Amino acid sequence: MALGFALVLVLVSCALVQGTPNHLLEVRAADEHHKLTLTNLNKGGATVLRGTLGKGLGPSTSICSSSEGVCLQWESATLKVTQEGDECQKVEWTSPGGDGNVTQFEDCFDIGEDHWFGGAERQQQVWPFEKYTFDENSWITKLDQYQAVAEPYWVTSRGVYIYVDDEVPLFVDVNNHEDNGVCLVARRSDPYLPNIPTLSLSYRVCTLDNAREAQLHAVNNYLRKPTGIPDERMLTHPVWSTWAKYKKNINEDLVREFADNIVEYGFNNSQLEIDEQWERCFGSLEFDETKFPDVKNLTDYLKSRGFRVTLWTPPFINVGCEPYYSHALEKGYFVRNQENVTTTTWWEGEAGLVDFTNWEAKYWWENRVWDNLREGGFDSRKFDAGESSYAPQLPVLNASKAEHPNIFSTRYVETAARFGNQIEVRTARRTQSLNIFLRMLDKNSEWGFSNGLNTLITTLLVFNIAGYPFVLPDMIGGNGYDGAPSKELFIRWTQANTFMPAMQFAYPPWDYDSE
Repeated sequence: MALGFALVLVLVSCALVQGTPNHLLEVRAADEHHKLTLTNLNKGGATVLRGTLGKGLGPSTSICSSSEGVCLQWESATLKVTQEGDECQKVEWTSPGGDGNVTQFEDCFDIGEDHWFGGAERQQQVWPFEKYTFDENSWITKLDQYQAVAEPYWVTSRGVYIYVDDEVPLFVDVNNHEDNGVCLVARRSDPYLPNIPTLSLSYRVCTLDNAREAQLHAVNNYLRKPTGIPDERMLTHPVWSTWAKYKKNINEDLVREFADNIVEYGFNNSQLEIDEQWERCFGSLEFDETKFPDVKNLTDYLKSRGFRVTLWTPPFINVGCEPYYSHALEKGYFVRNQENVTTTTWWEGEAGLVDFTNWEAKYWWENRVWDNLREGGFDSRKFDAGESSYAPQLPVLNASKAEHPNIFSTRYVETAARFGNQIEVRTARRTQSLNIFLRMLDKNSEWGFSNGLNTLITTLLVFNIAGYPFVLPDMIGGNGYDGAPSKELFIRWTQANTFMPAMQFAYPPWDYDSE
């Protein structure tokens, strides 16, 4: 029967287990949707979260309940609210595939006067989260707006957090569908697969007494802690990179000169990273012998001067980079889309993207990287790219349909981590347990929030809230795509970076003056 009257479904946390309730989740029918109210009974019944569930679905048709929780039934959708532990409830919408069934779920939450923390890396990184305006932004790892990190997790200043499950084809809408509101939308549409068997919007709502307790609870129960720490020398001594000063114009003589200057000007180091354009073609993992005629001699020299040496490595093999491109294509080692297209485009042209969800492809690529590392006398790698948007769209991966497409980034980072705790990556999805550095995406050499100095701290905060404590803040002074940073900007950048987990120089201080 249709519910034309007010319905209250109540789940009291702890009451079912210990009989001492500390918060109350209430779902009440209201016109064409249902209202959610979460109160903290430890704070005198204060309301800590309000929301609207099932926007656009209309009234439910039946009620069900059990010792685990409560549920509402629609003709082609079900909402279940179940208790998980003493602090959390799982909210779960499901609808099977097929014509006539629900095409999307949408739950919205009032921000009110609270602050929300967390979210994704962004080119214009503001803080807190409620300052954004998003129009149904897909919550995947992607190059668009530099969204290389996208964890579906938020914690509020009132001690409530929301953690969305991996199988949700999630779009996040902020201050758009709802004024001063955050909406979670689940929909079978690009960049997710259209034929996901069951459409789901499932997430945990957990209530603690304050934001700190909520964050610690999320880390211990959902986000996971790193299993160790990264390379300690990277924590205590600066990384030096050839990128910002030399860009692609690197060769053996310039690397030697750079290293000699670092030593002669009295700086210490954790490692010296040789960045892009050392290969004869991208993905060959073979040195361009006109630029680097004797790599092993170079690395031996650098080590004699006290350096460890690392090498820039992307997950692509460019079209025409033979014999490796043709071999990988023949073996099915590249990510393909639903039309069996394997070519994609990145900043260095057309290429195949190695499929890290294919175990045979993963080990083939990994073994080649190990061979290059050992033969050249290198200590570790800088792994670049890895966002799921680099795959030919829509990708067909060796994973469940519900895991597409973010599972690509997860598997890539897991593969990179097999090279030890001295590596760095720039993308992340559900990889908080790895004891490696997560690098901020390339910063601009400018002051403001347009990917400049101001975003250094806000990006660090977003990474930390998402469960990534080991952050490499990219190059001090930025990447200099529109010219080198001014002396003042370089100094201020260095000062801000000093209080972060690691430092990375690419523009050397002696380029300015002796001060």
